[in-house]
Formats: sequence, C-alpha cells, structure tokens
Amino acid sequence: MKDVTAYIDRFEEDYAVLLVGEQEAPVNWPRHLLPSDVGEGDYLKLTLAYDAAQTEAAAREAESLRHGE
Repeated sequence: MKDVTAYIDRFEEDYAVLLVGEQEAPVNWPRHLLPSDVGEGDYLKLTLAYDAAQTEAAAREAESLRHGE
C-alpha cells in the first residue's frame, strides 16, 4: 500500500485538477469521486493498493471471452 498526497488546484466542469505527489503531476479526477466537503486549496491523501482479487477476476473473464465461454 502507498499513500500519495494530492492538492486540489481547481475545478473544471465535472473534474478536479489534482496536483499529485512530490512532482505535483496534474491529474484530472472525476469530481463525484471526491469527498463532498473538499474544495480548491485542500489536500487529499490517496491510498493506492493492489487489488489481487479484482485483477484475477478480470483475467478469468478475459480468458473466458477468448475461449467463447
């Protein structure tokens, strides 16, 4: 698991422009996925984690589609 800091730089229509990580890389993030009580100038903590179960389920589904099951 990895925690990454993101700064809400601004809102553009349905997206928030986040400046992510130490390099402040700009990322367009869907506004509806943000907590309702945040705004421009706020900091977020993003927690990233590998989802093994979802990855395996997607691989099984792709394999099933390749074989026409």
